[in-house]
Amino acid sequence: MPRRLRWLIPAVRFATESRPSILNSDLDSDQEEKRPDYADIYDALSSIGLLDPGTRRLNEPKLLELSDDIRAHLLEGASLGDSAEIIKRTLRELVIDESGAIPVLDFATIQNARLDKLLSDMLTLGHQQALLPPRSRVDTFMAERLQRLWIARFREKYFSIDQIRHQNLSKSSRLKDIMFNDAATDGWGLWQAEGSETTLSGLESNLQFRPGQYTIRQYGHKQNPKNRLHRIIVTLERIAGQPSMADLAKVPRPSQMDDWVLFEKFEGEMIRQNHGEQSFLDWKVMKAQERMEQQQWRRALEVGAALTTARHARYSYGMRDLGVKQTT
Repeated sequence: MPRRLRWLIPAVRFATESRPSILNSDLDSDQEEKRPDYADIYDALSSIGLLDPGTRRLNEPKLLELSDDIRAHLLEGASLGDSAEIIKRTLRELVIDESGAIPVLDFATIQNARLDKLLSDMLTLGHQQALLPPRSRVDTFMAERLQRLWIARFREKYFSIDQIRHQNLSKSSRLKDIMFNDAATDGWGLWQAEGSETTLSGLESNLQFRPGQYTIRQYGHKQNPKNRLHRIIVTLERIAGQPSMADLAKVPRPSQMDDWVLFEKFEGEMIRQNHGEQSFLDWKVMKAQERMEQQQWRRALEVGAALTTARHARYSYGMRDLGVKQTT
């Protein structure tokens, strides 16, 4: 196996690991049996708003949004969500479309909308649910077929799709017009805008970026005299045009986490190239410490939430018992 592919493959699940190949005759018979739901792939994609009505071209931002939504459901709810049947029918139509002369999905669309990641996440969850009853498992049959067809069509290019994204980070993706600051002496200020001597955090401050503008409508401050803890309550009102808290709570999206993993790999390579092996090892230790602190913080939040729930439950039971005593 080429060396440049080894770093990618362990992170991706392929259909060939879990199910033997399917004969073309089986695929053809299944296509004939289930084709009537949609006139063609364009009808299927139009039904879920993924095609521009005028140009009949794919809407990649909406396709990426749908892919992120499904992957979030797979991660958080171990399911395809409310649109499970639509998703399965669309995957079936994509499988059928692969037998045409020019399939509707090209490599760039698959790459940009993270459809390879979507199939991989579905197959990973399906593998984890292998021992569950069939009705409790994610149906991965069409995902397996579609992945095999893409592998057959794109071959090595499909296996190196993450490497392509990695190479594009500084050219046309998240790090476009961003430069590595090789003068940085620690883990901070490693990146700066091209043509500027100011690091990104300072640049954002100087330009007064305001990503989420809210008006403070009410402010309250109390101190508990027993434990001397301060309690602050702030009521915010969202200004028109600003994202809602529900939308902000979805961040980071699965595709953003994909980019974060690639960014950390890229940053590590830049540190090794510009500062040597020891600085790279120090950076890895710092990242490991950050992850450890994040895990401890999350565990503390979970414990705090559990204690709060338990206190509320005891209070509710106490009030109920008090009510019973008062009525007797």
